[in-house]
Amino acid sequence: MTSITKRKKIKYCKCGCGQAIIIKPHHKYFGIPNFIHGHNNCINGKMLISEETRRKISNTLIGHSISEETKEKISNTLTGKYPKGKHPLCKRIVSEESKEKNRLWHLGRKQTEESNVKRSLALKGRIFSKEHNEKISKSRKGMKFTETQTKNKRFVEKSYICK
Repeated sequence: MTSITKRKKIKYCKCGCGQAIIIKPHHKYFGIPNFIHGHNNCINGKMLISEETRRKISNTLIGHSISEETKEKISNTLTGKYPKGKHPLCKRIVSEESKEKNRLWHLGRKQTEESNVKRSLALKGRIFSKEHNEKISKSRKGMKFTETQTKNKRFVEKSYICK
């Protein structure tokens, strides 16, 4: 086999991502790696870090906060790198046409009983501040309710009680 045919062989990352490893000049001396940089801690998307190591990393990061100076440096490096609305930390700008398509797609769709129960459990037990309760009360004043809504009104009002 000549050196030309050796170069044409493609080696894939062994983590299971399916990406090809880019062969670099220094691989001639140190060998072609099995993983793409950063992929050596997982196989098929599952992390190989033990629970103990995860716990140690978590404990070291407890109470860790980024200083204002560091936040400013990060902000300065990211400024101008991304076009408007494409920054990974910002919400993307959605056109009115896309909003309308999304609205029409969701129109008439029914939530499953399972998702309703999950949502109900997630929202139970919330405690609102007095200020928030006043805002809710103010927004609901003057609303007209049907018979079924008035029957359920007591249940709804109980969920807004501030403790």
